[in-house]
Amino acid sequence: MCRFGGSQTVSDYSIYVLYDEQVFSDRTTISCADDEEAIRVAEQWVDLHDVELWQSNRFITRFIPRREHIDLGGFW
Repeated sequence: MCRFGGSQTVSDYSIYVLYDEQVFSDRTTISCADDEEAIRVAEQWVDLHDVELWQSNRFITRFIPRREHIDLGGFW
Protein backbone atom coordinates (compact mmCIF):
# COMPACT_ATOMS: atom_id res chain seq x y z
CA MET A 1 0.00 0.00 0.00
CA CYS A 2 1.09 3.58 -0.44
CA ARG A 3 3.12 5.14 2.32
CA PHE A 4 2.05 8.12 4.37
CA GLY A 5 3.80 10.42 6.83
CA GLY A 6 7.48 10.95 7.50
CA SER A 7 9.62 13.22 5.38
CA GLN A 8 8.86 11.42 2.13
CA THR A 9 6.98 13.42 -0.49
CA VAL A 10 3.80 11.81 -1.80
CA SER A 11 1.62 12.65 -4.79
CA ASP A 12 -2.05 12.05 -5.39
CA TYR A 13 -3.07 9.64 -8.14
CA SER A 14 -6.54 8.81 -9.44
CA ILE A 15 -7.79 5.31 -10.22
CA TYR A 16 -10.74 4.92 -12.61
CA VAL A 17 -12.55 1.67 -13.42
CA LEU A 18 -13.90 1.68 -16.99
CA TYR A 19 -17.30 0.03 -17.27
CA ASP A 20 -17.31 0.63 -21.01
CA GLU A 21 -15.22 2.80 -23.30
CA GLN A 22 -17.10 5.98 -22.38
CA VAL A 23 -18.15 5.63 -18.73
CA PHE A 24 -15.80 5.67 -15.76
CA SER A 25 -16.51 4.73 -12.18
CA ASP A 26 -16.16 7.26 -9.44
CA ARG A 27 -12.58 8.32 -8.96
CA THR A 28 -10.56 6.73 -6.18
CA THR A 29 -7.65 8.85 -4.96
CA ILE A 30 -4.48 7.30 -3.60
CA SER A 31 -1.30 8.99 -2.33
CA CYS A 32 1.97 7.36 -3.35
CA ALA A 33 5.67 8.17 -3.41
CA ASP A 34 6.04 7.72 -7.18
CA ASP A 35 4.54 6.26 -10.36
CA GLU A 36 5.92 2.77 -9.68
CA GLU A 37 4.22 2.55 -6.32
CA ALA A 38 0.95 3.92 -7.72
CA ILE A 39 1.06 1.35 -10.53
CA ARG A 40 1.48 -1.50 -8.02
CA VAL A 41 -1.57 -0.29 -6.10
CA ALA A 42 -3.74 0.42 -9.14
CA GLU A 43 -3.16 -2.97 -10.76
CA GLN A 44 -4.82 -4.57 -7.73
CA TRP A 45 -8.09 -2.90 -8.82
CA VAL A 46 -8.25 -4.85 -12.08
CA ASP A 47 -11.04 -7.41 -12.12
CA LEU A 48 -13.53 -7.67 -14.99
CA HIS A 49 -13.04 -4.12 -16.27
CA ASP A 50 -10.16 -2.00 -17.53
CA VAL A 51 -8.54 0.36 -15.03
CA GLU A 52 -6.77 3.64 -15.75
CA LEU A 53 -4.26 5.44 -13.54
CA TRP A 54 -3.84 9.21 -13.74
CA GLN A 55 -1.89 11.86 -11.87
CA SER A 56 -3.91 15.04 -12.25
CA ASN A 57 -4.31 15.37 -16.04
CA ARG A 58 -1.30 13.11 -16.80
CA PHE A 59 -2.23 9.63 -18.03
CA ILE A 60 0.03 6.98 -16.45
CA THR A 61 -1.23 3.62 -17.72
CA ARG A 62 -4.21 1.43 -18.50
CA PHE A 63 -4.61 -2.08 -17.11
CA ILE A 64 -6.59 -4.70 -19.02
CA PRO A 65 -8.04 -7.71 -17.16
CA ARG A 66 -6.09 -10.93 -17.53
CA ARG A 67 -7.85 -13.69 -19.43
CA GLU A 68 -8.48 -15.76 -16.29
CA HIS A 69 -10.52 -12.86 -14.86
CA ILE A 70 -12.87 -12.66 -17.84
CA ASP A 71 -13.05 -16.27 -19.02
CA LEU A 72 -16.50 -17.54 -18.14
CA GLY A 73 -16.04 -20.97 -19.70
CA GLY A 74 -17.86 -23.57 -17.66
CA PHE A 75 -20.02 -20.92 -16.02
CA TRP A 76 -23.01 -21.65 -18.26
